[in-house]
Amino acid sequence: MKILIGVDDSACTHHLFERLAAHPQWLDPSHDYTALHVLAPLPNGLAALLDRPEIEARQADAGHRVLAGLSNALDRLPGPPQRRWAVGDPGTVLARQAAEGGFDLVMLGSHGHGALGQLVTGSTVARLLSHAKTPVLVMR
Repeated sequence: MKILIGVDDSACTHHLFERLAAHPQWLDPSHDYTALHVLAPLPNGLAALLDRPEIEARQADAGHRVLAGLSNALDRLPGPPQRRWAVGDPGTVLARQAAEGGFDLVMLGSHGHGALGQLVTGSTVARLLSHAKTPVLVMR
C-alpha cells in the first residue's frame, strides 16, 4: 500500500506520529510511505522583491527544515519513507499528489475543529476531503 502522509511542524503532525507509534499494527513494512510538506506560496509583495532562484532557495530551505525536524518521527516508520515538499494550497496539493502518485491512502493530523470552526477558518482537511479521490485518514 502506498501511503502519503501530509506533514508540517504543527502539534497535529506530532500527534499523528504519536498515534501511529501507539498502534504499531497500523505500520507495515510492506507499505511505501511518503511524507509531504506543503508550503504556502510567498505573498505577492515579497515574491516581487526576489528573483526566481532566491524564491526556490527559500522554499527548499523551509521544506527541508520542516522535514529534518520530523526526522525522528519519520525514521520510526518501517522502511525508509520518502521525504518531499511542494508549494501551494496544502489540501489541494495533497489531493493532487495522491492521485498523480497512485497513492492508496492519505494520512494527516487535524486540529479537531468542529463544523463551525471549519466554516470560519477554512481547513486543510476540508479542502483535502473536497478534492481527494483517494481515501483519507484524519488523526485527531
